[in-house]
Amino acid sequence: MIKYPALILLYFIVFTAKSQHEIVNSKTKAPVSYAHIKIANKSKGTIADFNGYFSLESSFTAKDTIIISCVGYISRSIIVKAILNNNLIELEPSSQVLS
Repeated sequence: MIKYPALILLYFIVFTAKSQHEIVNSKTKAPVSYAHIKIANKSKGTIADFNGYFSLESSFTAKDTIIISCVGYISRSIIVKAILNNNLIELEPSSQVLS
């Protein structure tokens, strides 16, 4: 009987240790699919899904700076603490033309 409450507790610990965020186009508010999210000066990171959502695991600290980049958009650096209470992140489209 003790196994079930322990499993339920473990489930909540694992799934509440992440914070979910959405990346959108700053002009159209459309999701930015498959954006790259990387901790500055480290090799750790994640990728947003098709709908622009990504999760920060508990190994990301509030002091970390993340760099968000995607083809066609201007890269953005953000301190994790700044997005903990704001789940929406906007990326500005790039206006560079390839020659």
